[in-house]
Amino acid sequence: MERAIAAAHAAGDYDRAINLAARAARVDPEDGGLLESLAMLLAEDGAMTGARRAARRAVTVLREMEITPPSALLQLCERQELRATRELSERTKDLH
Repeated sequence: MERAIAAAHAAGDYDRAINLAARAARVDPEDGGLLESLAMLLAEDGAMTGARRAARRAVTVLREMEITPPSALLQLCERQELRATRELSERTKDLH
């Protein structure tokens, strides 16, 4: 499956690569590598909400397996946290 995902990505067929990665992640939701692939493909395609969701899940799975998550996954997760913090701060300012 990973070869098919990589081949679709290399051919520029992002929709197919994302579809394959998503299907594979549904079949084996505990495969951190597949979740990482899905997160990176979604981020590359600009689907940041889905990318961050997949990245958070991948980080959780990898940490459960005592594997250090790649920095790219951590950065995707951090962007979400930073954005949420900024939005909360702005809402709080509006209340004052």
